[in-house]
Amino acid sequence: MAAMLAHRVAVAGSWGHGIFDNDGALDWVGEFLEKPSTALVESALGATLKSGPIDSFMGESALAAAEIVAASLGKPAQKMPDELRAWLQRAELADYRKLKGLAVRAVRTVLSAEKSELREMWSLHLDDLSLWRSHGVALLKRLGESMG
Repeated sequence: MAAMLAHRVAVAGSWGHGIFDNDGALDWVGEFLEKPSTALVESALGATLKSGPIDSFMGESALAAAEIVAASLGKPAQKMPDELRAWLQRAELADYRKLKGLAVRAVRTVLSAEKSELREMWSLHLDDLSLWRSHGVALLKRLGESMG
């Protein structure tokens, strides 16, 4: 299953405003599905909170990991890879719920920190920044928080 997702990602060359519209997020999901664990989700989220820049892959990975936390809280994204949706339906998600606070901090950091390469790339065009940011703000709402 993860191999199918990885193949689709390699062919797609995706770059879009949505959280799962980017190769980085889909690559991370493919890795996650090979060996799902809360440790992998926690690592992706926590990487954004360390000092230093947040490269685009790190940011995309953290947003995808936060989507798993939101889904564990019963608030899955409408648009997500079918393979991830199938895994979520059969997985035990209680431990992922415990990562809510970390997920909220990571999403806020990716969306707003000066050290976020994703934010910097999207900020080159204000309309794109607004649309990209709206997906992150919607994720925060599904996590039960606001950007504020």
